Amino acid sequence: RCGLGGRFDVHGAPAITHWTVAVVSSVLVLVGAGLVAYALWREGRRAAGVVSAVAAAMTLVALVGTGGQSPGIVQRVWIAVMTLWLIGAALLALTRQA
Repeated sequence: RCGLGGRFDVHGAPAITHWTVAVVSSVLVLVGAGLVAYALWREGRRAAGVVSAVAAAMTLVALVGTGGQSPGIVQRVWIAVMTLWLIGAALLALTRQA
């Protein structure tokens, strides 16, 4: 639960810092996933573009649905999706340079 109490109940420096970092990082990953999906689609790599778009959409739905404050499985799913997307994007970038 990150010690934040109820949904959107954020107060105190540690809670505000945690909330801000969580929101900013989530938004950056969503924007990145969307941009990568668009770039892949334009390159003709439609399947990879769809996978990136679906990852972004799943994460967005989970975040909006919970406000990022779900203490259960939903929060872990969006964290896992974002983490796996980042790993996939990094591996793709590394293998394309080799």
